Amino acid sequence: MKLVTQRAVDMALRTMSDAERKKVLGWFDQLKNWRNDPKVRKNSFKLEAFEDLYMLKTRGELRIFFRLGADEVTIIDLASRSTILAAGGKSE
Repeated sequence: MKLVTQRAVDMALRTMSDAERKKVLGWFDQLKNWRNDPKVRKNSFKLEAFEDLYMLKTRGELRIFFRLGADEVTIIDLASRSTILAAGGKSE
């Protein structure tokens, strides 16, 4: 699948260390393989408040918010678990 990132995601990637960016890009690669990767589907959850928005829980603190299209994954935003909780949201 084709991967598209929103501008906010591109900006967030630029602020990360090389090691952090490498991890995130690895998760993006797994999302591109959505149809064939049961691990990424198992760790992704559809958000009830939004019809077509998903959240991928990575092994660490990072949460990746994305939308699925017919042949495209659009990365909407990145957030840490602690940021989500501080904002009053649920991450589990």
